[in-house]
Amino acid sequence: GPSTTLEAAGVQNGDMLRLAEKTADEIAAGLASLQKHTTSCGRTFSRRVIDADNSCMFNCVGVALENGRLDMSEELRAIVASIMMSDPVEYNEAVLGKENEAYCTWIMQKDSW
Repeated sequence: GPSTTLEAAGVQNGDMLRLAEKTADEIAAGLASLQKHTTSCGRTFSRRVIDADNSCMFNCVGVALENGRLDMSEELRAIVASIMMSDPVEYNEAVLGKENEAYCTWIMQKDSW
């Protein structure tokens, strides 16, 4: 309820919070794993559980940028690979931990991270 603390809501050190004003109906219609909490001043925040499936960073970006979409990891991996491939001098083995081409091939695999 309105007096729930972050600790009681299950928020832990290192968790990412995304604050956005939404109606209760928007949140309820949102996503099954979305947890809604309301502050004492009436603001609402949500905590979304993302599967630890080696695409969790890409899924978090998709959720944040595309209104809750969890199906963007392949597209976002392709964007990363494209950027890395476009500048192999900047994104070299010292930066990536492997040769540019090998990194780009690796990052495109859904089980990589």
